This record gives sequence, structure tokens and C-alpha cells, in this order.
Amino acid sequence: MKKRLFLVLFLGVAPFLMAQKAPLENLHFLTEEFPPYNYVENGQLVGSSPEILAALFTQLKAPQTLQEVKVLPWARAYSQLETDPWACLFSTTKTKEREPLFQWVGPISLARNVVITLASKHLTLAPGVSLAQSNWTFGAVRDDAGEQLLIAHHVPMAQISLTTNALQALEMLNSGRIDAFAYDESVIDWLARSRGWETSRYQVAEVLETGYHYFAFNLKVPAEVIKEFQTALDHFKTTGQYQQILTKFGVVMPHS
Repeated sequence: MKKRLFLVLFLGVAPFLMAQKAPLENLHFLTEEFPPYNYVENGQLVGSSPEILAALFTQLKAPQTLQEVKVLPWARAYSQLETDPWACLFSTTKTKEREPLFQWVGPISLARNVVITLASKHLTLAPGVSLAQSNWTFGAVRDDAGEQLLIAHHVPMAQISLTTNALQALEMLNSGRIDAFAYDESVIDWLARSRGWETSRYQVAEVLETGYHYFAFNLKVPAEVIKEFQTALDHFKTTGQYQQILTKFGVVMPHS
């Protein structure tokens, strides 16, 4: 009789436990090549954001591992974030234009989006002249914050050449095919150093926006899942391990 009662109770509780656990299991994590925040090295996903995410997986007892994270071109990953109801994309810059489109967990690191030019060309904006009035040709990664910020600054699309990744745009700048490149300053520096290019060959012509990187979730992800991740991140940021990760990759800590 006791065994039968236990079985009935277990069968009654089991669906509830599975329902409680299911949301975390359903999440799909996406990223791109965006060093030093997230990138592939020797076949492994590394960077400050993956290490933070791995710590959150452990803290939340989530079943996912970094090996399951999909590394995609940014435009493809961004499109999947918009359409997949269980998608999470990192490291995503939270901008005014993007804020209502997704749910956000963070901040996890500082984001400084700039327009760079070749120092040898001595391109500068005269006082009172905007980017839209410059007649420069710009490079940007498709669907990246740089492209969206150029549009927000009223730069005509006819003056913007879109690429699938940052290295393509940087090479276009080096070869003179574009006058300027809009992107995250830290990533530009990392890419230049990794190719043996002197960072002094570039100059910041304009700071588009200083903000933060986040984990961006599809709007259909349950609110309780977002709250779980935010609570876990807030706790993790109080630990020494969080600062160690940022220091390891030369990443600046967010102030909020």
C-alpha cells in the first residue's frame, strides 16, 4: 500500500518537476567571432562571455555546455535570435533600437562602438559636420550595432558597404575601398594585433555610442528564465572569479 501511494505521489509530482526544468533545457545559445569577448581558438569556444556563461550553467544546474553553443556569422545568428523562441545570442550590444526587440541579461562587459579611419588619410569631421554630411564611404557588419548606429546617425545606406564579418571590413579599410569602419573598438584592436598590424595606423574619428554587452534572449523566452539568469549573473559578478575572467581577456568591467 505504501509503495503504491509513493508511486502515485511520484507520478503526480514528476510532471511538475519536468515542467520546472524544461525551460532551461529548451534554450539554444548562439554567438559569433567577436574577440576578445567570444571566439574560437584551437577548435574551442573561448573568451570572456563564454567563460561567464559556463559559470552560469554551473550555478543554474543547466544541462547545456559550451560545446553546444553555435558559432555563426553575425547576421545569421541575429536572424535566428529574432525567429527562434528559445534563442539566446551573445555578446550583444544593447542599443536604444534593439532594446524593445529582445529580453536582456547583463551587463557583462563594456561596449564602445566607434568609427575608425586610417590615420594616414587624416580624415576628420569639421566642427558642425555630421557623419551623414561627410560623404565618406563606410564599412559595417550586416545587422551589427555599427550598421544600426550609422543608420541612426542618418548615414545613407548608399554610403555603407556591408560585410559578413569584421575582418573583411577592416581589410577593405586597409586597402582604401572604404574611408571608415563602424564597429566595437576593442574588437578592432584585437583583430589588428592578431594580424600583426600596428593599431596606430587607425584613428577614432567618431564615438557612436558607449554601452554594454548582454545576453540577448528572444521575447518568447519565459520571464522566469530571464529572472533566473539575471539573478545568477548578479550573484556571479560579486565573486572574484568574474573579475578574473575580465582581466584574463583584457575586458573592461561594466559599471552597472
